[in-house]
Amino acid sequence: MNILGPSPLPKLNEAVGVALLFLVIFLTLSLVSYQAQDPSWNTAATIGETQNLTGAVGAHIADLLLQSFGLAAFMVPVLALALAWKWIRSSPIEAQWARILGCLLLMLSLSSTLALAPDWRIFHQSIPIGGMAGALLAGGLVARLNITGAGLLTLACFTMSLYLLTSFSIFHV
Repeated sequence: MNILGPSPLPKLNEAVGVALLFLVIFLTLSLVSYQAQDPSWNTAATIGETQNLTGAVGAHIADLLLQSFGLAAFMVPVLALALAWKWIRSSPIEAQWARILGCLLLMLSLSSTLALAPDWRIFHQSIPIGGMAGALLAGGLVARLNITGAGLLTLACFTMSLYLLTSFSIFHV
């Protein structure tokens, strides 16, 4: 089943790829211009106008991504850019479920690795560096493995995510 990859129609693939490129630009601008005072899912009132370059929609999306994954949220536009490139070139995506698992593993391992650092916060101390997912994962791993074991496990998961996302291999078949 082809859920990520391009269709047999090259023009449609290019159109979807260009739309994904605009999504990448939108996500990047919304994340870069995030302001803690902008409207979001967890802000009751705003002060003045929305400062996010992509408006209230971008402010909500940026808040959701940053609150969830911390700095690892900046990988979302990078992954979307890779997908857009595949669509524009009409290149098939092999092992799609492995790639999806790799994306999920990358986001979670980066978030939890960042959360293992001291209690650093970004954007005027409003967002934990690893986000909520990272804080929950890191807390659970440290409670069961200690800091060294948690660091090794997150590094192993990060390495595994790179194997699943790329065509890199130690052995060439």
